[in-house]
Amino acid sequence: MNLIINADDFGLTLGVSKGIITGMKEGIITDTSAMVNSKDFDTSVLLAKEAGIETMGVHLNITALRPVSKIEEVKSIVDSNGFFYKNPNIIPTPYNYIEIENELKEQIKKFLKTGLGLDHLDVHHGFNTIDKKIFKIILDLAEKYKIPLRRNTDKFENTKEKTVIMTQYFNKEFYNENANEDGLKDILNKYKDSKSTLEIMTHPGFVDEDLKNISSYNINRKKELEVLTSDEIKEFLINNDIKLISYKLLSKL
Repeated sequence: MNLIINADDFGLTLGVSKGIITGMKEGIITDTSAMVNSKDFDTSVLLAKEAGIETMGVHLNITALRPVSKIEEVKSIVDSNGFFYKNPNIIPTPYNYIEIENELKEQIKKFLKTGLGLDHLDVHHGFNTIDKKIFKIILDLAEKYKIPLRRNTDKFENTKEKTVIMTQYFNKEFYNENANEDGLKDILNKYKDSKSTLEIMTHPGFVDEDLKNISSYNINRKKELEVLTSDEIKEFLINNDIKLISYKLLSKL
């Protein structure tokens, strides 16, 4: 089995970014996706380059912090203070699909200006599952940039199946109380005998004050990182012939 361990939220805070880099250099994290609208994004990119990281994904986002676009250009998806709504299910409807598409394009453009390679797209809070049109917007973006897309939903038809690469399986269960060695082994045991590719979504990081202030999921990020750098898990992968790959390598399989 091929396995992608992707760390979401790169750039959310410097502590998160440093934790993810540690997990990529010392653990089993094979890829990450950047939240480009965070205040620490630019500094996090510099840290990634210093660590020899050349590619990552974009963590497309319309449910945290402020947009990349000017507020007046995305009025249907921000609150009165210019912040994204914190949950996709509370974004007022009807929202403007053109505004959403343009904001996502701006996020990708901002990432590409860093000089890092773009190896996949995924979404924050799974917002592509709430609406078929939003799902299609993101699918079309993956096709446009010729990069893989996270398979976080089979709710809608993938009309680009021949041109947009996805893993065969996606799992988001490594989270909260399941973010431990046994929890990760349980996930891997479900798929280890297949000859397919699985992505496991993770949220590791070091806990800093900025993280405590903006995310309720904070202490567990350090726990995730400990699991993802543990010798026990590394040995489990070896013993079960599980091959670690990145999204960049997925494109070449």
